[in-house]
Amino acid sequence: MYMSEKNIVFLFALFCYTSCDIGTNLLVNGHPELRLVNDCGGITMTGFAFEPDRIKIEFNGKFSVCTDSLRIKKRGIPVPDSEIMFYLDSVELKDKRPFSLDGKSVLRIFIRQIPSLNYGRNGTIELLPSNFILCNGKPVINDTINFNCKLIKRKRSSSP
Repeated sequence: MYMSEKNIVFLFALFCYTSCDIGTNLLVNGHPELRLVNDCGGITMTGFAFEPDRIKIEFNGKFSVCTDSLRIKKRGIPVPDSEIMFYLDSVELKDKRPFSLDGKSVLRIFIRQIPSLNYGRNGTIELLPSNFILCNGKPVINDTINFNCKLIKRKRSSSP
């Protein structure tokens, strides 16, 4: 069995295209993830830079989420609502109505503002304090949460 020249060229082009843009895990306040625990349960936040940049929030408990209250800056510039998409358990949320969670759920925030953070390998997404996530009517995010993309410089080993 052999591959036609068109298939080989297509696979080569696909490989070159995908190898040019590699996703990067973001550090959350300097760590691979951020865990918040309160009376309502627990929240785990992680981030990933690609196209688009993504914030993943895993809920385990009883929370209220007001997507219209989300405040995000990317590279110090506020991100408009039109460049943010929400997915709750893999289903796109097309409207900005508040909703409640009870148990385990995953909310993904896609930030379509170009360029993505992994382009240039540095930059920050700031999740600002707001009424975005509530526990018993009180905000869960009271301080800015930073999702950082930084090029990790490797130390050169000295020759013996």
